Amino acid sequence: MGHLLGIHKSLRLLFPQNRDLAYRWMSARNKAFDNLTPVEVVKERGFAGLLMVRAHLEADTHIRGEGELLLSQAELLAC
Repeated sequence: MGHLLGIHKSLRLLFPQNRDLAYRWMSARNKAFDNLTPVEVVKERGFAGLLMVRAHLEADTHIRGEGELLLSQAELLAC
């Protein structure tokens, strides 16, 4: 449960102005996961996939800085 809450927190930090993007991110194709959605990664890899998704988000949050990121929908799809 803690990992799911960590993913949720990271998404809210990455998309503070757009809750819709935060909630759609898990079902959007992502180049970081070989063009799979984060949900597909978790389904295919189980707990290891959940950890991969969380680590990816936390790395992105730390690289860009909390509260500083404003991504457009095009940038989200390019992830």
